[in-house]
Amino acid sequence: MYYRVFVFNKYETQKFNISVRKPQQQQQQQLQQALQQPIPPLQQAAQQLIRPLRQAPQQLIRPLQQAPQQLIPPLQQPLR
Repeated sequence: MYYRVFVFNKYETQKFNISVRKPQQQQQQQLQQALQQPIPPLQQAAQQLIRPLRQAPQQLIRPLQQAPQQLIPPLQQPLR
C-alpha cells in the first residue's frame, strides 16, 4: 500500500509519501493466535474484582432496606 499525503498550511503545502508494507502471513497468524489466547493475569484480576462485587450488593441492600422504614413514619403523619 502506498499513500500520498498532503498537509495544507496557511503558508505552505507539505508533501509526505508514506509506504505501508502488508504484514506477512506468518506475522498475521502469530497475531491471531496471540489475540485468541486470553491473558491469564487479566482473567485473574477480573475474578478478584468480581468476587467483592458480588458481595457488595448485599452489604448495600441491608442499609437500604432499613432506610425506608426510618423515612416513612414521619410522612405518614397527617399533613397540616
